[in-house]
Amino acid sequence: MTRNTPFDAVRAFADNALEKGRDRWSGEHTPLFADGVHVDSGKPVEWLHQGSKYVVSNTASQQNFLRTLTGLSRLTGDESYEQAAKETVAYMFEHYRAPCGLLYWGGHTFIDLHTLDVVPIEEQSMIEPESGKHMRTHPYGGMEIKMHLPFYELMFEVDFEATRRFIRAYWNADLMDWRRLELNRHAPYNKKMGDLWDSPWDDPEPFFETTGHASTMPLTDLSWAAVMLHKATGGKERSLPWARRIASMLRKARHPQTGLGAAKFTFLKKQKEIPEELKGTRQSTFSQYGDRMRNRFGAEFGDTAREAWALWTEVKVRRLYCEYALGQMANFKQLDGAVSEFLEWAVEGLRAWARHAYVPEHNHFRALWADGTDMTGYVDRGFHGYGARGEIKPIPADGTYLLPFARAWRLSGDEELWKTVISMLGGNNLVDFSGTRDKTFAVPAQTACDDPFVLFALLELYQGSGEGIFLELAGRIGDNMIEKRFINNLFPTGPDHCFARFDALEPLALLHLEEARGRQLASVPDFVGGCWRYLQGPYDGQGRSTDQKLFYAPGAFFRCNSKP
Repeated sequence: MTRNTPFDAVRAFADNALEKGRDRWSGEHTPLFADGVHVDSGKPVEWLHQGSKYVVSNTASQQNFLRTLTGLSRLTGDESYEQAAKETVAYMFEHYRAPCGLLYWGGHTFIDLHTLDVVPIEEQSMIEPESGKHMRTHPYGGMEIKMHLPFYELMFEVDFEATRRFIRAYWNADLMDWRRLELNRHAPYNKKMGDLWDSPWDDPEPFFETTGHASTMPLTDLSWAAVMLHKATGGKERSLPWARRIASMLRKARHPQTGLGAAKFTFLKKQKEIPEELKGTRQSTFSQYGDRMRNRFGAEFGDTAREAWALWTEVKVRRLYCEYALGQMANFKQLDGAVSEFLEWAVEGLRAWARHAYVPEHNHFRALWADGTDMTGYVDRGFHGYGARGEIKPIPADGTYLLPFARAWRLSGDEELWKTVISMLGGNNLVDFSGTRDKTFAVPAQTACDDPFVLFALLELYQGSGEGIFLELAGRIGDNMIEKRFINNLFPTGPDHCFARFDALEPLALLHLEEARGRQLASVPDFVGGCWRYLQGPYDGQGRSTDQKLFYAPGAFFRCNSKP
């Protein structure tokens, strides 16, 4: 049996996507892709809603896949892959663009490849600032993108004006109050254009009450969009100050003593009291009842109990110290370092988290409130809104967090970050090493690691240090990814997963490995984040769920021998 090289595997994956993933269900042979397919049969992922089956095509959730196709063309000189990506974007602009410029995609909306209809699986509404009442945004709901981080470079190349209008419409629709960056993350499709970058700004102190959700998820995407618009227009669009204001507000919201946090800079306004019959249930965490953590833990932990400062739920920590940190560093890189705060403030945040939370001997992060209070081992007998009741566990310092620390070190040269990186490498059995940077260390004889985050991190370390050992180890991990994860020219999350998404990270990571080895005609698009975005809404028989939980994430509901 011929062994696949990283380059061979990515090309086979891309060819398979073009053959089995591109629209072959509508009869129109559009250039749109299904989000994922069955590993064995090649049948597309379908969403079941109110008795109907829809083939899910959500281009917002395919951005790293589009980067992979583009990177493959740049490494091979075969333009067909990048052309396929461009055709997808062009088709979305031509057929699925609202009059305001927004696209029908994101967290609650997709295209059905049976009918080519727009499917809003969850109706969204917003709070009207003047009346405080809920108002329906549009028959298609609202556009929600949270850590999708679109491939704007490609979008601008395909249609510069449509991309410019998209970003302008996105900011216009998401912002409820520009004076204090009050957000409605469900951007309505029918909002009239306002003053945009000429809007007044009050530079408020954090933690004011709002009905919007100024959390790291939409803020990461808004910041990325503003930076990319500034870059593409040569500063003619005055969007850059607003990206910096986002970073500034989240920095101001960090705990004043520890520098930890912050996952948001607002409090959710309490619109009604929690009914007795809902207390202790997930419904009690709905936004209409105010700040979830203040409701649940305020009596015990006082003013520290706030969503912004709860650094003990893995999903919140991942969004803040992985996705948001990567997004800020991506902003720094796109601007060639012209706005140094994007990097400086990301480094500050990671450094504070390592100082207060990282436990080298166990290679994990303690579960903390932002004031440093340790929640590790705390038994939550209520429902905190982000997971099941029970003991709060420490957070493993795995590849998810190795990557932002490694990238931050490469960009900054910060020695404190380097020490954390080296400790995390040892803690994950990636190097035989103890001591400081100047001591000798070696790649273990064997490593079982097949994590694309680790591969990305090692390439950062190779680029920053020039040490060939990091490239050697990255190569071993690439081999493991192909051996253990590459099944039927797809990359399912695990061997028992029957569905695989085309937006897998493995192909993009393997292309970066090939680029680092010197096989390049032009640069492969960066991995800037955007790997935990999801489609969310009611799924027949499962209640309100996400495509990740149903099909793709570790432990997904539909695995081998299960049928949707």
